[in-house]
Amino acid sequence: MARYFFHSEDGHPHDDEQGLELVDLSAARNEALRMLSDMIRGKPENVLDTGNFKIVVTDQDRLHLFHVDVSIIDAPTVARRPPSV
Repeated sequence: MARYFFHSEDGHPHDDEQGLELVDLSAARNEALRMLSDMIRGKPENVLDTGNFKIVVTDQDRLHLFHVDVSIIDAPTVARRPPSV
């Protein structure tokens, strides 16, 4: 078992000081996806306000192992449209 830390970024960094003991990196990936899904479902404005939401997973030495992010990127045609009334 290893301890993994799940730091979130929604325009501001939020450090995970506790972490979770998990079996392996695959379990950490599953947990990161579950956390991201729960956070977006609970507060979609986390993504809508900034256009991006990310979870960075590190080990106990704070080594960046991977990250999972969600971004909203408007296509150029959408960006040029006038606002609808």
